[in-house]
Amino acid sequence: MRLIFNVLLANSLFFVINSQGANKNETLSENWRYCYEFTWLGPDFNNHSSSSILNGTCKSYLNEKRAKNIPCSPPLVITEDGTPPNMTWLWEKKLPSILCIQSENKVCAKYTYKFNNKVHNITYMCTKAVQKNKGPLTSGCYSQTVDGYDVEACICNSDVGLRTRPCNKSFKAHINAVFLLFALIYLIL
Repeated sequence: MRLIFNVLLANSLFFVINSQGANKNETLSENWRYCYEFTWLGPDFNNHSSSSILNGTCKSYLNEKRAKNIPCSPPLVITEDGTPPNMTWLWEKKLPSILCIQSENKVCAKYTYKFNNKVHNITYMCTKAVQKNKGPLTSGCYSQTVDGYDVEACICNSDVGLRTRPCNKSFKAHINAVFLLFALIYLIL
């Protein structure tokens, strides 16, 4: 059985990590739980990529890659050399533009898409995760192979406040789930 992701995509413009300003509300609260929320476009994109992707949207990125059923969440992030983003630098320099509020019944997720054992792209988001015929999921990593790509979705719950970073920064534990169906829906704040 395949992982199926239902993702709502916004029609607004997104920005890369080097852009000025933020698209999100500047107010952060110690009373809320947060998740990272952005899409790293992967090693195919860097500071030398075409200007069309630098000013692109999730829709344009997914169309260019001919990607289906892959979550994408603003802002779009590229790195100077195509390596995964430095999460410490993002936390220190890009708040609040890389965060979403983890509301009730939602989890933080890190969705990784790999080909030939190499990361193709990563999306971090606030979402709902449900296992078919089992109910809501609140933690763990779930993976399987789809059309030659390794797909992994890791989910967790963050602590309240800004003293600790969101829980979806990285994951070490892996759980194989052969019969897993995710319904991921995220809310862009």
